[in-house]
Amino acid sequence: MCCPTGALHYERKDGGQMETVPDENVIRISANGPLYVRGDIQITAPDGSLILQDTRVALCRCGASTNKPFCDNTHLQIAFQDTAAGASTASEKISAAREKLNITPLSNAPLKIKGGMEIRNANEEVIFRGQEASLCRCGGSKNKPFCDGSHSQIGFSD
Repeated sequence: MCCPTGALHYERKDGGQMETVPDENVIRISANGPLYVRGDIQITAPDGSLILQDTRVALCRCGASTNKPFCDNTHLQIAFQDTAAGASTASEKISAAREKLNITPLSNAPLKIKGGMEIRNANEEVIFRGQEASLCRCGGSKNKPFCDGSHSQIGFSD
């Protein structure tokens, strides 16, 4: 079993197969917690420089992590609350298959995500399927997991 956050990795010493890239890019919203992302993930800075390339990662959505854009479990200390129910907008039939998922944490703003993806709520229901999304990382959006511009109103700083 793999660490869901991507914080732990392993190296096979027996010559066995290493972890493979999942067939689909999936973002799971956890109730009162982070975004769990699985797929062919590339996280880049706003200037285009590579921050991380991986197959799984946990991203902060409460706005309080000391290791933004990554989750450091600060949501537990601040008692972040969000049921992660998310209403479905998944009318698009776009595939989430084997395409690089580029995630850019915009400066003092949302996560800009490009590439085929599915976003699933805490009940594993697909609430979004598409090629581009802006996801809240300040914790203040009234339309979680999507950004509604609250970061500007609350003075979010990364």
